[in-house]
Amino acid sequence: MNKKRKMDNTSRAIAKIKETNWAKENPQSSKEIADFLMKIKQNFDSIPGYPKVLKDIITNQPLQWFNYFSQIRCANFLREKGLCIKAFDKKKNGKVVDLEFSNGLLCEIKSFETKLDKDPTAIEYEEHVFDNFLKQKLVPAFENQEADLVIIDNIFMYESKNYRFLEYFMSFDEDPDTERYEILNNKLGKYKSKILLLCFSGSMTNNPILKFIGGEWKIIFNTITY
Repeated sequence: MNKKRKMDNTSRAIAKIKETNWAKENPQSSKEIADFLMKIKQNFDSIPGYPKVLKDIITNQPLQWFNYFSQIRCANFLREKGLCIKAFDKKKNGKVVDLEFSNGLLCEIKSFETKLDKDPTAIEYEEHVFDNFLKQKLVPAFENQEADLVIIDNIFMYESKNYRFLEYFMSFDEDPDTERYEILNNKLGKYKSKILLLCFSGSMTNNPILKFIGGEWKIIFNTITY
């Protein structure tokens, strides 16, 4: 008698995603994600921690799975850039960081959506966005989780206009010798060089636009040997 083959974690994760209302409302994107997870399976299955990320997709509530999928798509972007992913969900001093590279650097992946409680002036927009960015994402990642680098993944781009504020303010880095540039540096300080801001605009899975590349990320990308 033939026994039904047990589904592996990748297949179970895909099935879980397809059950969500989001997938039913976005069938094309859902199919893209499913095809993507199957395609990268051979690259990631043997990496420590990856099976747990898939299980997190399987066991968490609807749309929470996207945070774990974000971890996977950012890792794949880095892999395609030539970085070697050593581990997912690396434990350090009782904390967990999303990725460990082969050189030992730890990278945390965050999403960010600015919550605006009022209708502030332009100056107050800057203060509000940067203060929330620091408090909600950068300080926890760098100080609490002890990450060396951070990726901000724009997972809210399809549903939120507020995320665009962060992209806009990070673009101040393109205007040296201006007050805008000073604002950015004064607010982000030592964290600025450690940030990579990605926008998956044309695809849910591949070829994100690099909206901001911190100095330490530039060094990493420039020293990769293909």
